[in-house]
Amino acid sequence: MNNILVVVIIAIALSMDAFSASLGYGTLNFDKRKIFIISLTVGLFHFFMPIVGAIIGHELDEHLILNTYAITGIIFLIIGFQMLITSFKCKEISQDFNTFLFGFAVSLDSFSTGIGMGLLDINIFLIVFIFSLISFLFTLLGFYLGKNLYKIIEKKAILIGASILITIGFRYLLKTLI
Repeated sequence: MNNILVVVIIAIALSMDAFSASLGYGTLNFDKRKIFIISLTVGLFHFFMPIVGAIIGHELDEHLILNTYAITGIIFLIIGFQMLITSFKCKEISQDFNTFLFGFAVSLDSFSTGIGMGLLDINIFLIVFIFSLISFLFTLLGFYLGKNLYKIIEKKAILIGASILITIGFRYLLKTLI
């Protein structure tokens, strides 16, 4: 039981980026279907990325250091700036590609966690199921809160959302330097 609690706490920690990014991205006021698809994509990435990481981690030496902060930061900056640009041009963002990028970006930390799990001799399928479920729920919650923010302050919500994603992007890039 203690181990499950630890896994849930790790899953919540891994889901915080998905939550905060979906809060910002949710200000684009997506419909319920799109919110579900993006949340499901994030959940699936949080399922498969740790498995891939565990397979790689199991095969690699313990001295490998994988830093995914720069990649994550750049992806969030791209999405954030794209939101800003399209909010002024009133154009539709390429939804499918951004759904993939968003899911990938918020799941990179799960990949790194998976590498660490691969160095341990554990069965990870229950763990990645918990990661997946919690990240799906946190992403869904973030989108609905972002959507409600949009309803309250409308056009400015997109600017706030883009600012959140850009801030997250810069935060990751700064982690690369520190």
